[in-house]
Amino acid sequence: MVTETLQRFMLGSPAISFLFRRDGEPVYNVVKTEEPLERILSVYPDLERDDLIPVDLSEKNVRVSGFVTLPEKFRGNRLRENLFINGRYVRMPILNFAVERGYGESLMKGRFPSTVLFIHVDTSEIDVNVHPQKLEVKFSQNQPVLNALQRAVREALRGRQSFRITIDRDRASQTDEENKAENEPPARRQGPLKLNESTTTRGYGTAKPLRASDFRSISTDRLNRFDREMAIPESISDLTLVGMLNERYVIARTDDSLMIIDQHAAHERILFDQLKTSKHFPSQYLTSEIEIRLDELEVETFAQKGERLEDFGFQVILRNSSLFVKGVPQMIDVTQVSTLVHEIIEELRLEVLEGPEKVFDNILSSMACRRAVKTGDKLSEEELRELLVRMSNIEMPVCPHGRPLIMKIGLKDLDRFFDR
Repeated sequence: MVTETLQRFMLGSPAISFLFRRDGEPVYNVVKTEEPLERILSVYPDLERDDLIPVDLSEKNVRVSGFVTLPEKFRGNRLRENLFINGRYVRMPILNFAVERGYGESLMKGRFPSTVLFIHVDTSEIDVNVHPQKLEVKFSQNQPVLNALQRAVREALRGRQSFRITIDRDRASQTDEENKAENEPPARRQGPLKLNESTTTRGYGTAKPLRASDFRSISTDRLNRFDREMAIPESISDLTLVGMLNERYVIARTDDSLMIIDQHAAHERILFDQLKTSKHFPSQYLTSEIEIRLDELEVETFAQKGERLEDFGFQVILRNSSLFVKGVPQMIDVTQVSTLVHEIIEELRLEVLEGPEKVFDNILSSMACRRAVKTGDKLSEEELRELLVRMSNIEMPVCPHGRPLIMKIGLKDLDRFFDR
């Protein structure tokens, strides 16, 4: 697209002024600047200064400079990974992979940063005549460049740690006694916690009752993430709940195996299947509109396919370069609306390349991921039982992003490991 090409020119040449008109109306009118950060904020108005981390590293014959976003400001694809070699925009997967490796485990699979990075190398070390559109170069040695790029990103992230505190209103209303109880370390237990038994602990020492705070209830809204009307089949009785590990993994057992379940991935798969089957996304109207700033590429995409947002339960209107959200899908938390809308617009833009069905699945996957329980959510015994029931109906044992849901360790495997 013309807008996308112009954005690259603008990001790569902040010292040049640009005026771009569409149908006689100004789209971009930016003045030259000595600060690349100012140009980035002009091209991507949804980003703020605090979202961007400066990068600057020199080693041997390679220098890497520019800006990358904080890990939490991720995108659903690589469209905003802008890389320039000696001032020229390039599109080279090996460089993108190096950038993403610099983020390490702070970026989940399928999430990508926004970057504007300038890689400077000696002209004698590269060949620019290897691509008809000059979008790739050939290095005399790849590894020094890749190592420098990865290290530059990693060191920039290490130097800029981000700490954000979110207060859960439901949790804030707890009494001091409840908070104290919840923050106490759980008693060490032996034996499984069965769903049909009273919840008592058998520890090393005096046993004490398992308190309600050990199985912290989540809000009514989050309980509704599960379909409460579904009957629990008797077949689940042969699966015994053992407990939780690190508020992330559900531990259960059968007569001959141990099951370790990723609670987020499992719930995400359940919600995805439910959304894909129903294809119905009821809306809830907001008491006040949410404003979402779009860049020009997003505005262009919305002008072409914006009505598709309504198919997913959003009620929106575009004013200038901002999207005002009046209604959202009932299953989506309002704090996640902005990020989800950006992701959907990006997916719609890729529909020509990936096809409508793939884009539809990607959008449902994003919605399910944002609604699913997260690491750190302490589910009640009843909620854990429902999660296990729902898993019995899953046909695909991976989450929509391809991660496994469950690890099964058979008794024979354990016997073999312990030489029994």
